[in-house]
Amino acid sequence: HPSFGHEAGAACHEIPREPPESRPCGCASRVAAQEQAAAKAGWRAAILIITHNEAGCVLRRTLLAVLARTPHALLQQVLVLDDASDPPAQTAVVAAGGLEPAGGPMDTSGGPMATSTAARLVHWRRSADRIGVMRARAAAVAATSAPVLVFLDAHCEPQRGWLPPLLAHLDAHERAVALPVIESIDPASFEYTPLTPAAAPPRGVFDWNLTFHWRHRAPATAQGGAPGAAPRNGPSAGPGAAVGAAADGAPVPCDGATALPSPAMAGGIFAVRRTWYEEAADP
Repeated sequence: HPSFGHEAGAACHEIPREPPESRPCGCASRVAAQEQAAAKAGWRAAILIITHNEAGCVLRRTLLAVLARTPHALLQQVLVLDDASDPPAQTAVVAAGGLEPAGGPMDTSGGPMATSTAARLVHWRRSADRIGVMRARAAAVAATSAPVLVFLDAHCEPQRGWLPPLLAHLDAHERAVALPVIESIDPASFEYTPLTPAAAPPRGVFDWNLTFHWRHRAPATAQGGAPGAAPRNGPSAGPGAAVGAAADGAPVPCDGATALPSPAMAGGIFAVRRTWYEEAADP
């Protein structure tokens, strides 16, 4: 989208605001226990972001939001794979204000972030030649040893507490792909629009043109699947709460920690165990 490229306007340069609470009831109250369980189990994630000619201010917003709203005890690194951007992505982010602006971003407890946090957690890799998103993802995976891989688009703003529910589901399901609900951020004004109703997360579907959509069903019983309280993203999508849908007609419990199965997924934002990723990708 052109507004996520070099034509981004003044709103892009603002520090990411706290997104409105739009997770299903019961979700937020589970996050602390999920975070403690993930830390005790030793789960640490690499956040992998592929970028090509993303506006520096947009990528900066994404990185600031990830650093501020992700528990650092669960974060091995944030790896940005620059697929031959011109100017280079790191240069564009620095020109847009860098990752340690005056006053500093806020950490996950609401206090100022340590000065060295961005330098310690954010790693930059660059391909001099354009290799495309799939080969760039493979290169990013090869550059990290993290046991959990979390792929984000370069224009996301995660909800506070977004990562622990994804890790909780992967801890319980070895061969799962955990998805957050993706909500909307306007690509020009950066106005955030949550999905509704919050108590019944949508499932991913394709229409007859094979265009991906989030679609709410009549409330349905949750049956396994992939959870997440999550990031905000793109022109028509940004992550929010637990993803999916289930059997027709049955009521959805008021339980944001219950994962819902989804027949289709957005390809840019998901979490997966490294072992399952490598097994599934092995020809």
